[in-house]
Formats: sequence, structure tokens, C-alpha cells
Amino acid sequence: MQGNPASFVANSTLQLGSYNKPLDAATSIFVDYSQLTPPVNLTSYSFKIRPGGSPQLSIFASEWSDTGPSLVFTVYGGIAGRSYQITINGLMSDNEVRSDYLTVNVLGGDDCGCAMVLPPPPTQGAVSGDGSIIVNTAPRFFVSATAPVAPNVLDRWYDSSTGNIFDFVTNGLLSYWEEATVGGGGGYGAQVVTISPITPDGITTDFTMTAVDGTDLTIPTSNTLLVSVDGVWQQPDVQFAASGDEIGFAEPPSTDSVVFMLWLSPPPDTPPAPGP
Repeated sequence: MQGNPASFVANSTLQLGSYNKPLDAATSIFVDYSQLTPPVNLTSYSFKIRPGGSPQLSIFASEWSDTGPSLVFTVYGGIAGRSYQITINGLMSDNEVRSDYLTVNVLGGDDCGCAMVLPPPPTQGAVSGDGSIIVNTAPRFFVSATAPVAPNVLDRWYDSSTGNIFDFVTNGLLSYWEEATVGGGGGYGAQVVTISPITPDGITTDFTMTAVDGTDLTIPTSNTLLVSVDGVWQQPDVQFAASGDEIGFAEPPSTDSVVFMLWLSPPPDTPPAPGP
């Protein structure tokens, strides 16, 4: 069954809204990016769907149109009564990553007795009744010259304008970006080295890395390498392992995955001269 097409407009909040999809319908989703300032042009994109479960909500027939600009894709399947969050990760022409969020509620059949499962409330900075902090379980890694919109606790941001790294943290009342301490002898920190983009093919798991500035890569341990796949921060020695100039992924990145890597190399032999 073909469901009625649904249209959404991308905005600065990154929240596209929600759509109620009939259980057995294949529905075309249209996302309009034309109202963003400055204009957005996606050079590649990928989708992530949460939660899992069979039958899984599926996406197919996706297509980016430069005349518009807009993204069109079709959703199908899912479990009756379940709410899914679709994350649309896009690599823009300036190499920044944008993530937009769409909620798809799969309706139950007339006689299934299903109840709609609502998505969890926003968690950044939220405090539960017993005072414990509610945090997201999938930290993301952002790369941009300005602070990301609508971050979650545990997200990490690489400020491409300064080379600094920030963590989004909370004290139980307020949530804010705090510059990360990346260590290094003498207290003057590690050097941040940007790794050149790799080209996944959906099959290969092992890659040779090179630095954008030509620095020799002698990575001693995986936890000195920050790896983002489609904006999601990867766990060292679990989702990837790195040594020297080689990296191996536990699962091959898909062909349309956007992979960004930074190496926190050891500090120089001598500390920088003190300022005036």
C-alpha cells in the first residue's frame, strides 16, 4: 500500500517533526533544505534508524536533488505501535556534518490492540526524580566552526576554527560545552592532527591513514584516535582499533558513510613559550 507523501522543512533546530505511518504503507518522505541560511548542499548522506527489531523500519529509493535543494526517500515496514527516530546525516560541501531528526510513528492495525509508544523526552541536562542524571546512550561527534545545535550530554565537538575539542557536560542543573582536557606531559596538551578522509566501499575494514598536514602517524593506542562515523563517536578497541598509520573497523563502514578522524598526538618535546 502506498501511503500519502509527507513533507518536512529543515531548520536550525535540526528537528524535522513526526509522521504517523500506516503499518503496511510505503511512504515517500520529502525534506526541503531550501530555507536554510547559508544554503546547504549535501555531497553525501546516510540514515540511522533507532530502535532495532524485526521487522525493521526500512529506507529505500533515496535521492538528493540539487535543484531545490531537497532529499526524497521512502520508508516501509516497522512494528505496529512503535516509534522510530530516523537520523539523516549529511556531509556538506564545506566538509561539515549536519544531522536532522525525524520521528516516524508506525500505526497499529484496527484490531491489534496496539498502543503508540512515544519517543523518550529530550535528555540533555534532564534530572530524574531521584536526582540522577539522564544522558543519551549514543554520543555523537561534531565537526564545525560554530557550536552544534541541540547537543546531548556526552556529545563531543571539534571546533574547526580553533582546533579545540569540547565535551557537552551537565552539573545536574545546567548543561554546557566544556573544553576537553586531552592530556600530555607538562600540562600543555596533545597536538591535534586531522586525518585525511577515507573512502569506504561497504566491504573493507582495514585502512591506511594519512595526515592532512603530512604529519607522520605513529599512533600508539586506539584511545588517542577520535573516530566519528556518520556523526556518531566510535568506541576505541570495540568498534575500531588503530596502531601506527593503520585503522581496522569491527564492521565495514557503508559506502555512503562519512568518517572523520583526529589523532591526539603526543605533545612536543619542549613546552610552548609562555605568553606575555
